[in-house]
Amino acid sequence: MARAWSDTLRLINRDRDLIYTIAAVFVFLPALIFSWVGPQIPIQQIEQSATTMDKVAALGGFYWKDAWPWMLGISLLSVLAQLTLIRMMVRDDSMTTSDALRFAMPIVPIGLILQVISYMLIAGGLLAVILPGILLIGRFFLAPAYLASGRERGAIASLIASWRATLVGGWSIAGFFLLVMLAAYLVGMLAQGLFGSFGKLVAGDDGSRLGFGLAGAVLSMAFAILSAGMRAAVFRQLDTAPTTGTPVNPGF
Repeated sequence: MARAWSDTLRLINRDRDLIYTIAAVFVFLPALIFSWVGPQIPIQQIEQSATTMDKVAALGGFYWKDAWPWMLGISLLSVLAQLTLIRMMVRDDSMTTSDALRFAMPIVPIGLILQVISYMLIAGGLLAVILPGILLIGRFFLAPAYLASGRERGAIASLIASWRATLVGGWSIAGFFLLVMLAAYLVGMLAQGLFGSFGKLVAGDDGSRLGFGLAGAVLSMAFAILSAGMRAAVFRQLDTAPTTGTPVNPGF
């Protein structure tokens, strides 16, 4: 795990200015704009729901009924950012931002389909029995990297390639990803609370909304960069192994 984390940081720092710019334009700004001018989550309605499942259903209903154009646009831009970032990180040779974007743009719909399929399978696994869902996170982890690298051209083919590549290291990859994302999430939640509270003190409810949205946009940007870096790092570790047909443990 230490090796994967160090490789992640190395890949991010290699072209950090370009990486931060791409994530800011395609992840941070859309999330910030949505939080400030998009439809607001009906918090009171959700809190009045009787059970946790009712609250989840109410929140899902909001996103699908009231905010779906925003969610679709944000999802497409997020996929574009993810594929572009991974493309830049998995390549050893020099690649400009425009080259990476030109490669990623035509395959954004495939990337979105890949994301939907993998999320549905993972959600199904988590709802059925938690452990299979966690394993699926690790087994499908490299699918975007296979698509962004050009090794595979379809959503199903990328999922299959990831499944085969992670035959041995699936649990380790899932643990690595969840641990990093949990740490980032906790830091982000703390930042959102602080920014929201400070904004409310300065400008009331509007200030709270602005502060909370700003922190949330930064959190989304951090998630995008870290997830792309982790996928690229693990993909490069597996990709450097000799092609023997034998599953390889990525050395966590």
